[in-house]
Amino acid sequence: MAIFVPRQSGSRIGLAVWSTAACISVGFAWLLAADPGYMADLVRVREWLETWHAGRDPYAEFFDVDYPPNAFVLLSPLSWIDDATVPLVYPPLLVAITAAGAWILSGWMATQFGVTLTRTDRAVLVLIMLAGESMRTAIWRGQSSPFALLLGAAALALKARRPAWAVVMLACCAFKPHIALGFGLAILVTHGWSIPVTAASLAILSSAIFATTAHVSVVDAWQGYVANLWQLYSGPERVRGLLSIRWILEDVTGSFTLGTLAYLGVALLSAAFLAYAAAGAHTRAQRGQIVAAVLLWSLLFLPHQLYHGWMAAPALWLVMWPESGLIRRDRVRVWLVGAFVTFGVVDIPRLIRLMVDPATNGRVGWWSYALSPLRIAVIFALLLVIIARRRAPATEPTIPAVD
Repeated sequence: MAIFVPRQSGSRIGLAVWSTAACISVGFAWLLAADPGYMADLVRVREWLETWHAGRDPYAEFFDVDYPPNAFVLLSPLSWIDDATVPLVYPPLLVAITAAGAWILSGWMATQFGVTLTRTDRAVLVLIMLAGESMRTAIWRGQSSPFALLLGAAALALKARRPAWAVVMLACCAFKPHIALGFGLAILVTHGWSIPVTAASLAILSSAIFATTAHVSVVDAWQGYVANLWQLYSGPERVRGLLSIRWILEDVTGSFTLGTLAYLGVALLSAAFLAYAAAGAHTRAQRGQIVAAVLLWSLLFLPHQLYHGWMAAPALWLVMWPESGLIRRDRVRVWLVGAFVTFGVVDIPRLIRLMVDPATNGRVGWWSYALSPLRIAVIFALLLVIIARRRAPATEPTIPAVD
């Protein structure tokens, strides 16, 4: 089990194991992507882009356009790839983009806690992410979320040294608003409001390019986007599996209204606590804890359960590294990390559904879908408790004030 913690086991062993696991995982997803019936998300996005390039308004022609107007400008190159070339080009592109984002994010988090990672250590962390179910899902569904991961990680890493570039990266990340909101809030609570507000303004301004080409006003374009979101995600039967912890609360309470109120209450209270904790965070380590918790918050309370393997990675790394001081007992730390990683790499919920038909066993089916958000909720609660106790790292490193 120690193989899950590269700095405690041999890095070479970890590299060998996770290289193999990543190749098998990515290779399997790539085979699926070659089937014309897969990569549905990419096919749908390309249809929206073609409609826009033809001078028409996609929001008026498709009810399921859940990308904001500024996304069309950034994703426009996706329509340039020939249909036959897509299965050959897109999967390796997603792998490269995800690896770059994980490399940047792991380096930034390690700096916050004074953790020394060798290149091999960072490579193992990247490979663990590539071997997870989020990477497989991104490939066989043809998602664009890895681009947002890279842009958000770059914005976080550049926020102190290159704030202008951080603004550009976060504005580009806003083509996936729920991912950009997580990174934007992380920058807001640790660095101030200027970068997130400027990036949001830039993203909104860039939608003017879409509006001009689609022959609609900017206001009409955003109204169409909001109307589509409301149609897709509102109501008790709307895209339940993608509404994070909300649908679980609805099922537990037995009421859509009560579940929604509980969801809003927990979301607002935890956000207020994190804002309060961020105001009193004076060390890099404390700010790193806040960032990991904020990314988990966005994962729990915004509709992007498909990305939990990525947005939860910083919290997992903090549990993994002894220097973070989150969990001091080696055995507990190793088993917790091992269970978390195994869950994602093996994809326990999908394995359950393969073994037991959810249609004939509703209780098992419910748990198979509930396990993923509940896993994130447990890690989130653990991190909140640790932040509340203000447990500093076992050895607080002396690090300059500049991030």
